[in-house]
Amino acid sequence: MDGRVGPVDRIMLGCVLVLLALGVAIVFGSSVYMAQRRDLASSYFFWKHLANVAAGCAVMFGALLVPARSWERIARPLFVLSVALLVLVLVPGLGKNLNGAQRWFRGPMSVQPSEIAKIAIVFFLAFKLKATEHLKDSFSQGMLPPLVSVGLVAFLLVLEPSNSMALIVTGIGIGMLFVWGCRLFHIALLALCGLPAIGVVLMSQAHSRARIAALLGMGDKAGTMAANAATHQSDMLKALGNGQLTGTGIGRGALGNGQVSEPFTDAIFSMLGEQLGFLGAALVLFLFGVLIWRGVRIARGQEDVFRLLVAFGMTMLLALNVFIHVGVCVQLGPATGQPLPLISYGGTSMVVSLFACGVLLGLSRKNSTEGEKA
Repeated sequence: MDGRVGPVDRIMLGCVLVLLALGVAIVFGSSVYMAQRRDLASSYFFWKHLANVAAGCAVMFGALLVPARSWERIARPLFVLSVALLVLVLVPGLGKNLNGAQRWFRGPMSVQPSEIAKIAIVFFLAFKLKATEHLKDSFSQGMLPPLVSVGLVAFLLVLEPSNSMALIVTGIGIGMLFVWGCRLFHIALLALCGLPAIGVVLMSQAHSRARIAALLGMGDKAGTMAANAATHQSDMLKALGNGQLTGTGIGRGALGNGQVSEPFTDAIFSMLGEQLGFLGAALVLFLFGVLIWRGVRIARGQEDVFRLLVAFGMTMLLALNVFIHVGVCVQLGPATGQPLPLISYGGTSMVVSLFACGVLLGLSRKNSTEGEKA
């Protein structure tokens, strides 16, 4: 190869920018009431969100310029750092407890290490699986070591607790192992052992039991926590229906103004459906579908195993977050607190989502040789 690089995937970049623009509009329309209730300026959350988007875009455009070989070099130290952060956030005084979960560091920036862990596990698994490509058929030498890494991160996430994030990390790991080419028998064995363990973890936590009871329509019989969760999910579904075909207009959602909790974070797809209607919600799902399709296409175009796995892992990271967030809003899953990538208000989550997009855009460049020479 001559070392030249081609343009980035313009279709993916266009989807990212349109989703960001829609997110800015919906965050503005959904945050005014809460800002006023807290005696803040009406546009307080809007300007903070714009700052997060600007920071994320800077990270995205920086990431697409970084050679893939550099990600391979930092895979191990980044993974060690992410594990250290997941441990430190659990330390009293360092981590901030919010709504019964200790997922953020104290301080003005409220960094969420679980978001960083998602990125780290993608790079680390790609690095490990490339190094052990010749051991695909061996469970103990090929599949087990990466699974231990995934299990460690998932265990620390459950301690926060952040079960949905643990499931995302696990899903990313299993997806990357499948693409790597491990034996289907080993994946089936993993599912056979892992699914009961997931059930035990979920049923051992009061908040998880309450959310599952709410999803199954037993919220009024399972205590106050379950009743609150049932009301929250019911309100999100009502907001979606309230938008009808074309929506109520930006900032005019009746249910978004005080009735639905976390309107511009955990429930933003419902707010989007209320304010932009079925057409707006369908447009967003279409854009995410195209983005995920382009991510898979980018992965399939990679000749190097590390780059292929990184591209697929980053695509999985985005896709699982979208699936879980939308699923909660339409009552296909229990409430989780997962943001909608590129749209929800949030600092770390926005930067991480745009970083993932930047890595994919970087890998989309044609003839990207970035030091593949020995």
